[in-house]
Order: sequence, then C-alpha cells, then structure tokens
Amino acid sequence: MKRKNGSYNKTKKRTLEVLEDKTWMDVPAFAHKVAIRPVRRAYTYLAHLEHLGLVERGLDASGKLHVRITVRGLERLQWLRLPQRATTTLEELIVPFLRKANP
Repeated sequence: MKRKNGSYNKTKKRTLEVLEDKTWMDVPAFAHKVAIRPVRRAYTYLAHLEHLGLVERGLDASGKLHVRITVRGLERLQWLRLPQRATTTLEELIVPFLRKANP
C-alpha cells in the first residue's frame, strides 16, 4: 500500500469515515454523504470495497441494500489517518548498510 500524492485513497478515507460508527446505511444515503454521483456508481464502489474486505453488504427486511464497515475497514481507516511521511531517499536506505560495513 504505497501512498502517492494527496488524492490517493481520498475517496476510500471519506467512505470509511462515513461508515465509521458501524451502523448499517442504505446506499443512496451513503452516496449523498460521500458525494458520489451518480448514485449507481456507489454500488460498484462498495462492491469493490467489499471485495477488499473493508465493508460488508446486506439486505434489510424490505430487500434494500445496506452497508457497514468491517474490522479490517476500521484498521485501514486508522492507517489512512496516519500522517504522510516523505518518501525515503536512496541515501537513507544505503547509509545503515555502509555503517555496518565500516565499523
């Protein structure tokens, strides 16, 4: 999971934050809160997140699709909230090995 620029994982973070309270939410309400347009795109995106194990989908008594976050989704949200660290330079990777070679 390599972080690239600031926009990487932005939608995923926003999605997991909306679902963070662990309650079931219907897809149109979810799409409205996350600002995913058109709403049908939210169904596809949530299926993708379910495949990753970050959300689970289920039907209510009337057959309406609802989603909620999983434990893995909460863990991923914690990771996404960590401050981004600058990329490691080649020098930072090599210096520890040079120190071991030249005591």
